[in-house]
Amino acid sequence: FLPLSASVASAMGNSPCRCHCDDAEHDVDDSKLDKIGLPLTFNDKQENKNVRGGDRVCGGGEEHGETALFHQKAHEETYRGEFHQELRCGYGVMVWPDGSRYEGYWMDDKAHGHGVYLQADGSKYEGQWEDDEQCGQGTELWADGSKYRGGYRQSKKHGTGCFEWADGSNYEGLFVDGYIHGEGLYTWDDGRIFKGQWVKNRMEGTGRFMWSDGRTYEGHYLDDLKHGEGLFTWADGRTYTGQWVYGRQHGSGTLTSPSGDQVVAQWREGKQLRGTDVTEGKWV
Repeated sequence: FLPLSASVASAMGNSPCRCHCDDAEHDVDDSKLDKIGLPLTFNDKQENKNVRGGDRVCGGGEEHGETALFHQKAHEETYRGEFHQELRCGYGVMVWPDGSRYEGYWMDDKAHGHGVYLQADGSKYEGQWEDDEQCGQGTELWADGSKYRGGYRQSKKHGTGCFEWADGSNYEGLFVDGYIHGEGLYTWDDGRIFKGQWVKNRMEGTGRFMWSDGRTYEGHYLDDLKHGEGLFTWADGRTYTGQWVYGRQHGSGTLTSPSGDQVVAQWREGKQLRGTDVTEGKWV
């Protein structure tokens, strides 16, 4: 958030209050959120690549519980592990030409059960799989040091989880279909904290935002912006309680000084209205 303006810093003194809060909102960096929506899965590697039939070179047995090795000529892929009726079933290791590999359990030719998938760039998923998709509990690690641990459904982060970015920012709370969605706590690398409700990666609903310098806001949000009723408290003890529209005071609101003096005023886009067409704020 940008520093408060000079008019804010001098507000609530001996003169009538001209306090406004036009500090810009900081939403969650979209480039960070892109990472949340990119599951580590090898579904695309499996697509249209039949591992049965004549394009396989096998060694060993193919009965249930026995280990075999096949090499797909057409796609330069190798699998070493267990089969059942020519389907990968049981424990096995699949290696792709780019160096990606899956090591874990299979059922009916699909990753199923506990397994580890390692991409060529060093990104990694370890956890539960169902029908070639991440499902259940798992942990993802990215090459840049980012990390997620929590629930999955159909290869999307779903349920309770914790995402840690490489810069030290982190989110802990609910995910739905690959989005931050529901109740959660987001901490920025500079110490800012938001605890409250989210809708598809945006602060939306009710919550509490805390700055490292002592400022706080508690109230309603819409699309990452203060919107609706809310209480803003400055580090020196001044407060504004009232209406907000898209991040700025707008409508009626009450300012209270650290000593308890109050002024009621009308606001428009973050500024207290003045002039003959609007009643000045007055001390109450």
